[in-house]
Amino acid sequence: MAPALVFSAEMDPLRDEAEVYADKLRAAGGRVELVRVAGAPHTFGGLDEILESAKKFNKKVIETMQKTFVSQSA
Repeated sequence: MAPALVFSAEMDPLRDEAEVYADKLRAAGGRVELVRVAGAPHTFGGLDEILESAKKFNKKVIETMQKTFVSQSA
């Protein structure tokens, strides 16, 4: 199973579902990093011009993808 990076936004009505998903991945033996973003709404990642948390989210996603795909291709 591939490692997973799961974000949940505190103000998102789907927050609990994201966190349950992360728990299920862990229970199945997956490596999971779960990050709950305080005060963030659903689709907050597109609000990086106004939310510092969105900037951090986008940076984390890019760094994780680079790390994952560079290490797999080496």
